[in-house]
Amino acid sequence: MHLSNIILALVSMLAASAAFSQNEVKDTIPDVTNVTKVSLYPGFAYEKRIGKHQTLYGKIFPAINFSFNFSDGIGGQNRESSFYVDPALFLQYRFYYNGSKRQKNGKRTELNSMNYIGIVDRAILTKHPTNSDYYKEERYRFKNTLGAIWGLQRNFKSRVSLDLNIGPAIYFGRTTSVDLNGYLQTNAYTAFALLTQFDVGFWLNKRK
Repeated sequence: MHLSNIILALVSMLAASAAFSQNEVKDTIPDVTNVTKVSLYPGFAYEKRIGKHQTLYGKIFPAINFSFNFSDGIGGQNRESSFYVDPALFLQYRFYYNGSKRQKNGKRTELNSMNYIGIVDRAILTKHPTNSDYYKEERYRFKNTLGAIWGLQRNFKSRVSLDLNIGPAIYFGRTTSVDLNGYLQTNAYTAFALLTQFDVGFWLNKRK
Protein backbone atom coordinates (compact mmCIF):
# COMPACT_ATOMS: atom_id res chain seq x y z
CA MET A 1 0.00 0.00 0.00
CA HIS A 2 1.52 3.31 -1.10
CA LEU A 3 2.25 6.02 1.47
CA SER A 4 -0.06 8.48 -0.31
CA ASN A 5 -2.97 6.04 -0.02
CA ILE A 6 -2.30 5.51 3.68
CA ILE A 7 -2.18 9.26 4.34
CA LEU A 8 -5.44 9.70 2.39
CA ALA A 9 -7.05 6.99 4.53
CA LEU A 10 -5.98 8.79 7.73
CA VAL A 11 -7.35 12.11 6.50
CA SER A 12 -10.64 10.46 5.46
CA MET A 13 -10.96 8.83 8.89
CA LEU A 14 -10.47 12.19 10.58
CA ALA A 15 -12.99 13.90 8.30
CA ALA A 16 -15.60 11.24 9.09
CA SER A 17 -14.96 11.64 12.83
CA ALA A 18 -15.20 15.42 12.58
CA ALA A 19 -18.50 15.18 10.69
CA PHE A 20 -19.89 12.90 13.40
CA SER A 21 -18.71 15.25 16.13
CA GLN A 22 -20.22 18.27 14.36
CA ASN A 23 -23.68 16.89 15.21
CA GLU A 24 -23.00 17.83 18.85
CA VAL A 25 -21.69 21.33 18.11
CA LYS A 26 -24.07 24.10 19.20
CA ASP A 27 -23.67 27.85 19.10
CA THR A 28 -23.55 27.80 22.90
CA ILE A 29 -20.30 25.82 22.95
CA PRO A 30 -17.37 27.96 24.13
CA ASP A 31 -15.10 28.70 21.19
CA VAL A 32 -11.34 28.11 21.18
CA THR A 33 -8.65 30.71 21.71
CA ASN A 34 -4.91 31.20 21.29
CA VAL A 35 -2.77 29.51 23.97
CA THR A 36 0.96 29.78 24.72
CA LYS A 37 2.63 27.09 26.86
CA VAL A 38 5.96 25.74 28.07
CA SER A 39 6.41 22.08 29.02
CA LEU A 40 8.52 20.49 31.75
CA TYR A 41 10.09 18.24 29.13
CA PRO A 42 11.88 21.19 27.53
CA GLY A 43 9.65 22.66 24.85
CA PHE A 44 7.63 25.67 23.75
CA ALA A 45 4.13 25.40 22.26
CA TYR A 46 1.71 27.82 20.65
CA GLU A 47 -1.89 27.04 19.69
CA LYS A 48 -3.56 29.34 17.16
CA ARG A 49 -7.32 29.58 16.54
CA ILE A 50 -7.97 29.06 12.80
CA GLY A 51 -11.75 28.59 12.83
CA LYS A 52 -14.74 27.81 15.03
CA HIS A 53 -13.65 25.05 17.45
CA GLN A 54 -10.48 24.55 15.37
CA THR A 55 -6.83 25.29 16.11
CA LEU A 56 -3.36 24.77 14.68
CA TYR A 57 -0.93 23.61 17.37
CA GLY A 58 2.86 23.80 17.04
CA LYS A 59 5.58 22.73 19.45
CA ILE A 60 9.38 22.82 19.20
CA PHE A 61 11.43 20.59 21.48
CA PRO A 62 14.65 18.52 21.65
CA ALA A 63 14.18 14.85 20.71
CA ILE A 64 16.44 12.56 22.74
CA ASN A 65 17.47 9.15 21.37
CA PHE A 66 19.83 6.61 22.93
CA SER A 67 20.83 3.33 21.31
CA PHE A 68 23.05 0.42 22.34
CA ASN A 69 24.22 -2.23 19.88
CA PHE A 70 25.71 -5.59 20.86
CA SER A 71 27.13 -8.09 18.38
CA ASP A 72 29.50 -11.06 18.10
CA GLY A 73 32.21 -10.84 15.48
CA ILE A 74 35.78 -11.67 14.67
CA GLY A 75 37.94 -10.80 17.63
CA GLY A 76 35.16 -11.04 20.20
CA GLN A 77 32.10 -9.15 21.23
CA ASN A 78 31.43 -5.60 20.03
CA ARG A 79 29.48 -3.01 21.98
CA GLU A 80 28.56 0.40 20.65
CA SER A 81 26.33 3.09 22.09
CA SER A 82 25.13 6.41 20.72
CA PHE A 83 23.29 9.42 22.11
CA TYR A 84 21.43 12.00 20.02
CA VAL A 85 19.74 15.29 20.92
CA ASP A 86 18.01 16.60 17.80
CA PRO A 87 15.64 19.47 16.93
CA ALA A 88 12.04 18.32 16.59
CA LEU A 89 8.66 19.81 15.75
CA PHE A 90 5.04 18.82 16.40
CA LEU A 91 2.36 20.23 14.08
CA GLN A 92 -1.28 19.39 14.81
CA TYR A 93 -4.68 20.32 13.44
CA ARG A 94 -7.26 20.07 16.26
CA PHE A 95 -11.06 20.06 16.28
CA TYR A 96 -12.54 20.47 19.79
CA TYR A 97 -15.93 18.80 20.20
CA ASN A 98 -17.17 18.34 23.80
CA GLY A 99 -17.30 21.91 25.12
CA SER A 100 -21.11 21.89 25.48
CA LYS A 101 -21.09 18.78 27.66
CA ARG A 102 -18.26 20.09 29.87
CA GLN A 103 -20.01 23.45 30.26
CA LYS A 104 -23.31 21.73 31.16
CA ASN A 105 -21.49 19.72 33.86
CA GLY A 106 -19.89 22.86 35.29
CA LYS A 107 -16.39 21.92 34.14
CA ARG A 108 -13.73 24.32 32.91
CA THR A 109 -13.57 25.03 29.15
CA GLU A 110 -11.34 28.13 29.19
CA LEU A 111 -8.08 28.03 27.21
CA ASN A 112 -9.29 25.06 25.15
CA SER A 113 -9.79 22.73 28.11
CA MET A 114 -11.74 20.21 26.07
CA ASN A 115 -11.33 16.98 24.09
CA TYR A 116 -10.28 16.99 20.45
CA ILE A 117 -9.56 14.94 17.34
CA GLY A 118 -6.91 15.89 14.84
CA ILE A 119 -4.06 15.21 12.45
CA VAL A 120 -0.44 15.35 13.62
CA ASP A 121 2.99 15.40 11.99
CA ARG A 122 6.08 14.92 14.16
CA ALA A 123 9.31 15.81 12.33
CA ILE A 124 12.81 15.16 13.69
CA LEU A 125 16.04 16.29 12.01
CA THR A 126 18.58 13.62 12.97
CA LYS A 127 21.46 11.29 12.11
CA HIS A 128 19.98 8.57 14.32
CA PRO A 129 19.77 5.22 12.44
CA THR A 130 16.31 3.86 11.75
CA ASN A 131 17.24 0.65 13.56
CA SER A 132 20.31 -1.44 14.42
CA ASP A 133 20.30 -3.20 11.03
CA TYR A 134 21.14 -0.03 9.13
CA TYR A 135 24.37 1.79 8.45
CA LYS A 136 25.32 4.70 10.67
CA GLU A 137 24.04 7.88 9.01
CA GLU A 138 26.55 10.53 7.98
CA ARG A 139 24.06 13.26 7.12
CA TYR A 140 21.05 14.77 8.84
CA ARG A 141 17.64 13.92 7.36
CA PHE A 142 14.04 14.25 8.46
CA LYS A 143 12.17 11.38 10.06
CA ASN A 144 8.41 11.99 10.09
CA THR A 145 5.49 10.41 11.89
CA LEU A 146 2.07 11.28 10.45
CA GLY A 147 -1.16 10.17 12.12
CA ALA A 148 -4.73 10.76 13.23
CA ILE A 149 -5.19 11.38 16.96
CA TRP A 150 -7.71 11.68 19.77
CA GLY A 151 -6.69 13.86 22.70
CA LEU A 152 -7.62 16.03 25.63
CA GLN A 153 -6.23 19.27 27.03
CA ARG A 154 -6.77 20.72 30.50
CA ASN A 155 -5.43 24.18 31.37
CA PHE A 156 -6.19 24.72 35.06
CA LYS A 157 -6.59 28.02 36.92
CA SER A 158 -3.30 27.26 38.71
CA ARG A 159 -1.55 27.60 35.29
CA VAL A 160 -0.77 23.87 35.20
CA SER A 161 -1.35 22.42 31.74
CA LEU A 162 -1.98 18.78 30.83
CA ASP A 163 -2.13 17.61 27.23
CA LEU A 164 -2.51 13.99 26.09
CA ASN A 165 -3.12 12.52 22.66
CA ILE A 166 -2.81 9.10 21.02
CA GLY A 167 -3.52 7.52 17.64
CA PRO A 168 -2.37 5.35 14.73
CA ALA A 169 0.40 6.75 12.58
CA ILE A 170 2.85 6.10 9.76
CA TYR A 171 6.58 6.48 10.34
CA PHE A 172 8.63 7.33 7.25
CA GLY A 173 12.01 8.68 6.20
CA ARG A 174 15.24 7.83 4.40
CA THR A 175 17.73 5.25 5.63
CA THR A 176 21.19 4.05 4.56
CA SER A 177 21.97 0.34 4.29
CA VAL A 178 24.69 -1.92 2.89
CA ASP A 179 23.72 -4.23 0.02
CA LEU A 180 25.02 -7.77 -0.59
CA ASN A 181 27.96 -6.40 -2.57
CA GLY A 182 29.04 -4.10 0.23
CA TYR A 183 27.82 -0.88 -1.39
CA LEU A 184 25.92 1.81 0.47
CA GLN A 185 22.38 2.57 -0.70
CA THR A 186 19.72 4.99 0.47
CA ASN A 187 16.14 3.80 0.57
CA ALA A 188 12.75 5.02 1.74
CA TYR A 189 11.60 3.45 4.98
CA THR A 190 7.95 3.21 6.06
CA ALA A 191 6.30 1.50 9.04
CA PHE A 192 3.12 1.67 11.09
CA ALA A 193 3.41 3.15 14.59
CA LEU A 194 1.40 4.21 17.62
CA LEU A 195 1.95 7.90 18.23
CA THR A 196 1.55 9.21 21.80
CA GLN A 197 2.18 12.61 23.35
CA PHE A 198 1.88 13.51 27.03
CA ASP A 199 2.81 17.02 28.09
CA VAL A 200 2.88 18.56 31.55
CA GLY A 201 3.66 22.26 31.66
CA PHE A 202 2.32 25.76 32.26
CA TRP A 203 0.19 28.11 30.18
CA LEU A 204 1.51 31.67 29.82
CA ASN A 205 -1.57 33.65 28.74
CA LYS A 206 -2.56 36.78 30.62
CA ARG A 207 -5.20 36.05 33.27
CA LYS A 208 -8.60 37.55 32.53
